[in-house]
Amino acid sequence: MNKSFVIASFALFISVICTNASAAEFIGHNTTYNIPGHVNGVSVDNLQQGLNALKDVSIAPDVMVTLRLNQDYSDSSEIVVSNPNGDRIKIDGNNHSITFHKNGIVIDHGHVLGLVDNLTLKLKRFGGVGCAIKSDHGSFARVGRGVKTLGFQYGGVCALNDSLVIVTSGMDASHSCSATSSTFCAGFRAQEHSTIIANGTISSFNKNGYFAYNDSRIYAYRSSASNNRYSNYDGAGVAH
Repeated sequence: MNKSFVIASFALFISVICTNASAAEFIGHNTTYNIPGHVNGVSVDNLQQGLNALKDVSIAPDVMVTLRLNQDYSDSSEIVVSNPNGDRIKIDGNNHSITFHKNGIVIDHGHVLGLVDNLTLKLKRFGGVGCAIKSDHGSFARVGRGVKTLGFQYGGVCALNDSLVIVTSGMDASHSCSATSSTFCAGFRAQEHSTIIANGTISSFNKNGYFAYNDSRIYAYRSSASNNRYSNYDGAGVAH
């Protein structure tokens, strides 16, 4: 048998083994990664890179992997959460802020985000029409009380197209809408068969406080809404 063929075949075999081992990476205990820094052995500069570094990683049930920011970010594209074990991932802003062009954090196409907390999301001036936190197309997200959403065109916390968002009591979505935002902009916005559970939250100084339509629901019991330009609670689907 040709010696070079044997060597090449052996190298290919080792390559396949290494590739499969990488795809089977596993995190079995609560872990916190700082950003910028290293996430699962990968050097990352921003939150999107941190999420990407976890895409091929299996996370054990009852385990939470935290991505913690150690600086502000002033010019960011939307951050997309599409991790298979996204329900076991927490984004901890560590009281920092991210300024976006259009949408902020997007959970789409049936994906899940375990929690986002302690983070201020801002829209870059004259940015595109988007939401600070958008759960879309059958997705789910949890939002902590330490989240702030400022100056977006479409809304602060949005659940769209058969999606769900659960918001921790005490979260304040005031000033989520900019002066030039859509007349339908709201601190909390649900549409197209979606639900937001936002009991005990605050939504003031927006175009609308709580806005639900097209067979959607927002549960806003014990909430507070005032000084919104068009309505504090808009739509038959808002329960308060």
